[in-house]
Amino acid sequence: MSKAFKKKIKNDLIYVFVSFIVFLFRRLPRRGGLFVGKFLGGAAYLILRAERNKVLQNVNYIFGNQKSAREIKTFTFQVFTDLGKNAADALKLSGFSKEKIERIISRRGFEHLENCLRQQRGVICITGHIGIFEFCHKYVALQGYPVTVVGTRLYDERLDRIIVNNRAGDKIRYFHRDGYVPALLRALKNKEILGMLIDQDTHVRGVFSQFMGKPAFTPSGAVELALRTGALIVPLALQRDIKDRLIYTVLTPLELQRSDDSQKDLQVNVQRCNDALEKLILQYPTQWVWMHERWKTQSGSQQ
Repeated sequence: MSKAFKKKIKNDLIYVFVSFIVFLFRRLPRRGGLFVGKFLGGAAYLILRAERNKVLQNVNYIFGNQKSAREIKTFTFQVFTDLGKNAADALKLSGFSKEKIERIISRRGFEHLENCLRQQRGVICITGHIGIFEFCHKYVALQGYPVTVVGTRLYDERLDRIIVNNRAGDKIRYFHRDGYVPALLRALKNKEILGMLIDQDTHVRGVFSQFMGKPAFTPSGAVELALRTGALIVPLALQRDIKDRLIYTVLTPLELQRSDDSQKDLQVNVQRCNDALEKLILQYPTQWVWMHERWKTQSGSQQ
């Protein structure tokens, strides 16, 4: 059996499984979906050895001096179960009415975003793979604000289509990361909202910045766009509390440094973005996607 054929079979199985999960979560009641999501997350912890080891390694890297081996193992297990529950909510919320969503989600600091929009300036909402990140932009769009979202194109066209369809909606424009800059500039010029995930080590323009107390290669696109257009940067996240109530937290807009030293400004402002995301993550630390190799690129290596 050739490698290409094995890869096709693997991708087909992943697609069928993901399609089934989407179908299941959208038809279960929310409470049932959370139960199944937690169960599947626990099963993934046991089955996906490589992903489990990545989480254990990252958690130990950041919290090794603060947590015992047992605490790190418990933390890692909860990362998986929280991810399962958050995936269930991300799919379920998309089918709810605005009225029902407003009953489920409470807001903290949403006035910060509204105040920024009243200034008639473009707004870049930054977040990470935190909590129910797939619904962050949809909640803003439900309030009547046009949103442009950028995402990475997946390796499988069918899976990419599922993700794009789930992220789409009224007042939402979605662009793949490749060749997206003109569309983003237009959105900001039109005083609209741009949503960006900036917490992963990917092959994009970036700088090294402290993240969770460790140097991490961080995408700089949000800061570059803000400095170029005068847009405001607003950090936010949608997370759940211990009783599965959802909280939409919006922090105050970042104060960006602007001077004659553009490279220093970029470094300082990217650090301010990372500091804001870290603050959001540490509210509910097991709800961040720890299985990404956030610190894989070392200073001095090629991007």
